[in-house]
Amino acid sequence: MDEWLYILDGEEVKKASCLEEWNRWMAENNAIVSYDSIEDIVVCTAFVGRDFALPSRENPLLFRTDIWIVDHAYQCAARTETLAEAQKLHRGVLGEVIKRRHQALVMAEAEVRRIMKGIN
Repeated sequence: MDEWLYILDGEEVKKASCLEEWNRWMAENNAIVSYDSIEDIVVCTAFVGRDFALPSRENPLLFRTDIWIVDHAYQCAARTETLAEAQKLHRGVLGEVIKRRHQALVMAEAEVRRIMKGIN
């Protein structure tokens, strides 16, 4: 099992020498890479430190980006190999959330105007 465990040394991923080292790193360090919330949507990227890749994959998947809608059961997740990929994915997801939120607001505003025209 220890061969699936990793720690971060700064921004460099290293194999943990043993389960105790991995447990200590996880207890003493903040595994959250990025965290953002916009209204009721949360985007969180973390270093999981454990390889969740299929055995056929050459490189471990050590980072996870989650998207939650607060007070809903919806969650979406994606895994990446490197810190750089994780940060890029987080920025991309966050940008998409912002873009879609803006589009939804514009559409809602147009719908309110349409309804108000029918009332007046």
